Amino acid sequence: MPRIRFFASIQDKLGASELRIRITDSRSLRNILMETATINQIEPSFFIDGPFLFAINQTMAGLDDMVQDGDEIAIFPPMSGGL
Repeated sequence: MPRIRFFASIQDKLGASELRIRITDSRSLRNILMETATINQIEPSFFIDGPFLFAINQTMAGLDDMVQDGDEIAIFPPMSGGL
């Protein structure tokens, strides 16, 4: 099962730090995010159109990248900062 990890304001909105979903075949990150939105009863556009950054197995990813069973997905809000 892919493990989806949420950070910062996303975690606050969903009330959870992670979610696991069952998949039987490879799916696009977009598809996984749409399913995640449905599970959490929020509009899919929250993830799809939001300003978020995505990683699959600690490598930055785009919405069309494929997710396999056992992958880890991380969703981050935009970050800022500096010195």
